[in-house]
Order: sequence, then structure tokens, then C-alpha cells
Amino acid sequence: MRLAEAGLAPTLLEAAPEPGGRTRSFLDAATGQWTDNGPHLLIGAYHRTRALLEETGASDVRWQNTLILPLWDETRGRFRFAPPAWLPLAAGMMWQAGLLPGHGVASAAAIARLGLAIRRRLPAHASVREWLASLDVPAPLANDLLAPICLGAMNEPPHTANAASFARVLREAFAGHDSARLGWFTRPLSQALIAPLARRAKRLGATIQTRARVRRLSDITDADIVVLALPAHARNRLLGLDAPADTRAIANLHLWFRDLPPLPAPPAAPFIGVRGRWLFDISEQMHDSDSPREAGGLRHLCLVDSADGAPSSLPARVEEARLLLAALYNSSYDSILGRRAFPRPVHARLVREARATVQVRPHPQPPLPAHVVDASEAPRPGELPATIELAVRRGEEAAKACLERLSG
Repeated sequence: MRLAEAGLAPTLLEAAPEPGGRTRSFLDAATGQWTDNGPHLLIGAYHRTRALLEETGASDVRWQNTLILPLWDETRGRFRFAPPAWLPLAAGMMWQAGLLPGHGVASAAAIARLGLAIRRRLPAHASVREWLASLDVPAPLANDLLAPICLGAMNEPPHTANAASFARVLREAFAGHDSARLGWFTRPLSQALIAPLARRAKRLGATIQTRARVRRLSDITDADIVVLALPAHARNRLLGLDAPADTRAIANLHLWFRDLPPLPAPPAAPFIGVRGRWLFDISEQMHDSDSPREAGGLRHLCLVDSADGAPSSLPARVEEARLLLAALYNSSYDSILGRRAFPRPVHARLVREARATVQVRPHPQPPLPAHVVDASEAPRPGELPATIELAVRRGEEAAKACLERLSG
């Protein structure tokens, strides 16, 4: 888009049948519903993403008015982290942290220390766990709030996730009430995000070639500049470099239930804090779209496992999820579901991205030919982790680099 706006004629080479990369949707044959490869949750700190959505007319996003993070565990039941909007955010977060069950003054004081610490420069190799320990963050706050946020944003547990990048996530996400809120797409990602971007790029004069797999950089012979917008491991393979990049998987377990009530929380926000899993009620999330509950009243839930380890069988995952959902639902609908066994899903589908994200590491900059601009996904300590926001920023920066080279 940016290069076409500048009067150039860029061509996007996409190996997949449709543009969008891992941000894609597919039609589930068993239910007839469009299903995202993996649901996405936006945060208000995605400033460049929000601007891009507004610019392209992509309006299928719903934002919270103020931050609400639902939480649940088996002993304390349902509770939530919801700083009051009438207080400055920092004061509201301290207030709310102190009121969480099992927390108190220690958590409120730790929020204050975190607010100061996220503005300091951190060692490049410190882990989130080490950083939180140095700040004397109590275990309840680390386990209930910070560990789930770390897993969701970094796709990595606190003992290995980079503290400098996590601090940046917290700094940008909790800068104020406008940034400290969640948003979700109300239509499948391919329709809500990718299609508006592709339409605008084409209207501006860009060319998008799908099913265009490039195996060697030398395959591209007619370009003034080549932009490598790839994960680091794919970039290295294309350049013939023996330099593996650390990646993490994400597993998305899609479940369809018949005649199940909605979750009593924001549709895309409920997460099970102590399990490190995020639960999306897709049917409620998309209730204004053309595909809310098409097939006979089916409710579509998706349980997302960040930093997913060794893959297990689909039946084992489904049974574990059913037991977890039974406890969550029965704590909310005791009079409805407590009298009978929690239903089994009528359909289940597991989508596991083995290389979902390139992890934050001190990635060395590979040697590049003079006509190549590197826009790969290779976040370094202190940078944002692999997110939609990072992808948007990478694209903007790559476009500037191209224009500077061509004008020079």
C-alpha cells in the first residue's frame, strides 16, 4: 500500500492460495462455518494497527469501553480485573489488584513498582521471571495476571520470555485507559482484516500473486528492490543461511456445542488465568456478522494454548477441554448445568501452528545483497514480540527503507 501510494508498482508474492499468511480463515465443512486459523485479540496499544484499520475502512472490530479481564480458577471461581474508569489507570490498577481474591496490599504495591520499572532500561538477556523476582512481585499477581499476559503477548512462559520486550508490552498496553482495553474482530479474519487491505492495495496499483512460492532469492530477477517479509527461519532458508530461529507453537482447539449458553463475560476476552489459556466464545464474538450460529444453534468456542508443547491427540485434548469447560460453566450456571453432565461437543477441530511465532532473541542481522530490504519477523530484546502490530510496523518501516534507497 505505502509503495503504491508513492507511485511505485509493487508486487506481493504469496505462496498460499490467498493473501494473509497465518492470518487466515477457512470453511469448516462439518459445520458450514467460517473459522479462523487462530482467533486474535487486539489491544488498544496497537496504535499503527488501529490507524491502518481506520484508513482501509475495516470496521469489523469491537472495542471494550474500558478494560475488563475475566479470570477464573477452580478454587476461587470467577472474578475479574477491571480498573475503574473514573480513576487514572495506574491508580485504578492498584485499587483493583488489591481487591482481587487472594491478593491484597502486596499486589497493589507491586503494581506501583511495575509502573516505575517498565520505564527503565532492562538487561537484554533477563527473563520475565527474573525481572519479576527482582521487583518482589508476589506469586498471586504473577500467576493470575502477569503470566497469562506474558503467554498471550509473547507466546512464551515467563521463565524464558524476554523481560525487556515484555516491559515494552506493558508500557504500551497500560499507558492509559484508551490503550488498556481489548478488541476483537466480529467477522472471520480473512474478511475483516485481510480482504480490506488487499482491496486497497490493488486499487492503489499493487499486484498480488498467490501460489507464488519463491525457493531462492535468485528466482526474483526483475525487481529493483526485494523486501523479505517472512519469519526469520524462512528468510534464512531463502538466503541459504544455516541459522535457525527459535519458534513456538500455538494450538487452537475449535469446539462446537449444541444449545450451550454464552459465556458470562466479554465474548473474546475470557481467559483462564491459572491455566495460561485463552477462551474465545466465537459465536458471541461474531453475533453481528453473517455467520454467528448457522448450523442448528451450534455454539463455537475456541480454546487457545499459547506456547503449546508436545502435541497430544485430538480426543485427549477434547476431553481435557470438556472437563475444564464443565467447571467454568458450572461455576457460572450452577442452576442450569449443575444438574446434568456437561455436553460433549458435536464437532471438534484442532489447528496447531508448529511455528506460530518467532521468539524474541538477539537475532544477528544476516548479510544481505544491496537490493534486499529485511522486514522479517525477528523481534530483538526490547522490541515488540511477534504480533499483528509488529507486522504492521515492519511493513511501514520497510516501505520507508525502499523509498530512501530509490531516492538516494
